[in-house]
Amino acid sequence: MPLNRFEHVLVLSDRPKETRDFYVKVLGLKEGYRPPFPFPGYWLYLGAIPCIHLAGKMANAAQVDYLDEKRLSANGGTGAIDHIAFMASDLNSTMRKLKRHKLELRERLVPEQNMVQVFFKDLNDITIELNFPVAVDKASIPAPAPRRRTVPRRPVAPVPKRRASKGTK
Repeated sequence: MPLNRFEHVLVLSDRPKETRDFYVKVLGLKEGYRPPFPFPGYWLYLGAIPCIHLAGKMANAAQVDYLDEKRLSANGGTGAIDHIAFMASDLNSTMRKLKRHKLELRERLVPEQNMVQVFFKDLNDITIELNFPVAVDKASIPAPAPRRRTVPRRPVAPVPKRRASKGTK
């Protein structure tokens, strides 16, 4: 059973409309097509992928039935997810945008990965992680020593000595 790609996460929220607005305004996701399920919700797209599905926490009986109420824990989900991560670009402008939204931010550099991570919480206390590849200052990295290409020498067969002729005419 080879997996082909990651599809989506379902966020159950007490405030689905406000959560939709957060993901659209802060992260730049786009609200898009959602099949006509028998309960309200939203699908938020990153490009062509509806990666975030939003719904109210047990909005109606149809949702309870659809999501299999028996499997849901007391907090409204089926288990524990620590965070949702996205690869991102333009660290500086993103940081300005996040600060304008007055989010509490945590940053760190991932060792050996040349990546900055930024963490913050959404309205449902879900941690969002944004990963930013960063260019490494090439001047600070020593250039590799040039490799000398050695060509193996072929053994040369000894040249036979010529015999001096015995009689010269």
